[in-house]
Amino acid sequence: MTNAFAAIQNAIVAALLVKPAVADGSVMRNRTRPLGAGVSEAVVVYLESSRATETVLGASDWTSLFTVECYAKAVPTSSADADVHALLASVYARLCALEFDGLGVMHSAVNPAIAWQYQEDAAATVCASLQFVVLHRTFANSLAPYP
Repeated sequence: MTNAFAAIQNAIVAALLVKPAVADGSVMRNRTRPLGAGVSEAVVVYLESSRATETVLGASDWTSLFTVECYAKAVPTSSADADVHALLASVYARLCALEFDGLGVMHSAVNPAIAWQYQEDAAATVCASLQFVVLHRTFANSLAPYP
């Protein structure tokens, strides 16, 4: 069985890929250069950190922080600013509606902060990143999700 952290990251990615997929399906895990040639939008999901907060009765409670980056590159028919706002809105709605059946998740929420980055090279690129906090439980003697 996969560990709880990977399973939660997979669930986040899967929710973003439900049809119609955000960023035309260009949703990735742990990528550092998501906008290759011919790709104008992408979403990347990283596991930023995890911290055990309590261990009681054979279970450990964790707070895990995932970073979700939304990228948009300017194309002739639209601007990166407008496109990243639309992409961010779609991603935010999916994260707020996400349910983690069977993964030991007790609560999840989007942090109330968004970071913006701007880059100019061959085409203007904007990245809006947000953090998604997941409170979840594993077995105390393993990293498997606690049911």
